[in-house]
Amino acid sequence: MARKSRTSSRTEARERARRARQQVDAERDARDRKIEDAAAAYFMASDEYSAIEKQLAEIEQKMASAIGELVELRESAPRIAALLGIEVRAVRRLRNEHKKKEEVSATEVGQGDSEHIGVEQNSL
Repeated sequence: MARKSRTSSRTEARERARRARQQVDAERDARDRKIEDAAAAYFMASDEYSAIEKQLAEIEQKMASAIGELVELRESAPRIAALLGIEVRAVRRLRNEHKKKEEVSATEVGQGDSEHIGVEQNSL
């Protein structure tokens, strides 16, 4: 009979251990779901942020083009700033952005022309 109670104690101990493990596993699973939800929320916000950054860059390019037009009309940075209600440093930054874009465009066009001219010269 001592053997039976020892077996029954072992069975009870295993059952208690299984319930404890199941409880810990359930808590771990709930925590993991919360971690995944938080990470998913971050990734969704990050994707939104990236889309908005792209839109802002496009809008800023339009602003820089407008500043470039005012500069081409020989308006000074302080006058442009007063006209648009922005700081002179913002005018200068946007003007420089416009210049960079024009330089890149001119370089791309120049490369295309030189390649074209090179072909023509070689064929003569």
